[in-house]
Amino acid sequence: MKRLTLILLLMLGSLAARGQAVTRLSLGDCLERSGEDATLQNAALDVLAAKAQRQEALSLYFPTVSMQAIAFKAFNPLIELGIRDILGEDEAAQRFYDVANYAATITDYNVLDWRYTALSSGYGATAIAIQPIFAGGRIIGGNRLAVVGVEAAEAKASLASREKETQIEEKYWRVVALSEKMRALDDALTAVTSLSGDASSAVDAGLLTSTEALQAQVKLRELRSKQVRLRSGIRLAKMDLMESIGVPYSPYETMATDSLPFIDRIELTDSLGALMPPEHYFIPEEQLAASLDESRLLDLQVKAKKIEKQMVIGEALPQIGVGVSYGYGDFGIGKARWNGGVFASVKVPISDWGRTARKAQRYDYELQKAENQRQQLQGQLLLRTRKLWLDVTAAWEDVLVQEDAVAYAEATLKTVKGNQSAGLATLSDVLQGQMNLSLALSDLADARAAYRTALRAYRAIPVRGE
Repeated sequence: MKRLTLILLLMLGSLAARGQAVTRLSLGDCLERSGEDATLQNAALDVLAAKAQRQEALSLYFPTVSMQAIAFKAFNPLIELGIRDILGEDEAAQRFYDVANYAATITDYNVLDWRYTALSSGYGATAIAIQPIFAGGRIIGGNRLAVVGVEAAEAKASLASREKETQIEEKYWRVVALSEKMRALDDALTAVTSLSGDASSAVDAGLLTSTEALQAQVKLRELRSKQVRLRSGIRLAKMDLMESIGVPYSPYETMATDSLPFIDRIELTDSLGALMPPEHYFIPEEQLAASLDESRLLDLQVKAKKIEKQMVIGEALPQIGVGVSYGYGDFGIGKARWNGGVFASVKVPISDWGRTARKAQRYDYELQKAENQRQQLQGQLLLRTRKLWLDVTAAWEDVLVQEDAVAYAEATLKTVKGNQSAGLATLSDVLQGQMNLSLALSDLADARAAYRTALRAYRAIPVRGE
């Protein structure tokens, strides 16, 4: 009873899964979903961080405003003055001291014991604003460097997006190619099944031997075995694609839902189709190499090194600034009051000139190194574009070869079938012709997918069917 219940549940789950709508995805849908990848999201965050750093550098153009407050209580007054501190020890002062000592003997009051104290406690608060006038060009250089940082982050994000999209498109066309192989295999299976039925009838009529009919059965089992393996390959390729674009799916038909479709119910709508020859997509190699994000990053690296060198030289130049302060304080000297002032500052580095010169020389070497790397890598990029073009032309030639092979296989099969009707060919010849056609169609699907992949790598943009 339990076994029967389980079987019924599985059947109901299978029927429910089959009743679900088919999920259709185009190449554009898959590429659009690629933006949800964690790597691309991190690249976008790097761009936002670079823009925030640019705003941070921009703020250096404006005055810096600060507030400072102080309160103190001294163990002893910071200022303590007596008569001797004021008058000193000269001859006139000594006469005064003699008179004061005599007065103290007759009045019991010693004026020499008088002391003045101040700054035993106090408090104050001041606001200060400083506007840099000239900082050796480092403020301007810092802002220019921040702009370069934004451009570099955007180029890296574009490069990551291009690599991700290339990966997704390659996986997409792999699934499409396998699906077209399956259709060719289904057609061959239908044809061989029909031939097998005809062979059985011919054996019963004494027109064929059992050996020839057995050959049809062998080919039929061979095709069914290929069909099982190919179906498994399609499922794995689809799973790989779905994982790359973040589309949820279920590998089990009985557990599928509308929000979690069965992997076999996900269909790709684009076909390999017919494409134009390579000349239709050709781009001059210098133009193509210059448009690559890698080339842009090389230029930005050299530009950044030039700015850094200028900023180092600026460390040896004078720094000029003006400021204003205003505050309130009470330090025990007179009345508490508001007060303010303006000031200017000039800082001229002297002892640092030698160190700055060596530092600038080091950055000069790094700049030369960056320029050498740019020249070397630009040559490699140019070589890469040429290789990609050769890959495109080779893939196109393979497509033409496979199309000729399909046309030849179709013509051969048609001829063999005609000869079989005239008694000039055997069933084995027809079966072999059908298998050759199935193999040619499979190779053509691979060649077309390879051509699309090569075009994507060459132009770094999606290539749709005509």
